[in-house]
Amino acid sequence: MLGDPLMGVAHQLIQVSCDMQNEKTRGREISGLVAGMRHLGLDEGWIVTTNEEDELKLEGGVIHIVPAWKWLLD
Repeated sequence: MLGDPLMGVAHQLIQVSCDMQNEKTRGREISGLVAGMRHLGLDEGWIVTTNEEDELKLEGGVIHIVPAWKWLLD
């Protein structure tokens, strides 16, 4: 989380997962990020992976799944 965690203010939520090919892992990573987004009132979140890329448009916002190299260059 970027922002001021002591004050409960977040600018970004970032989840990191080496591999999300397993459906249980994918579900766990997404649901955890969605819960954090709801709690902090954010409409975007990121999951940084080894090499996966996707964009999930959900009712509560958008989750960007990006490879680590691409996230680091942003």
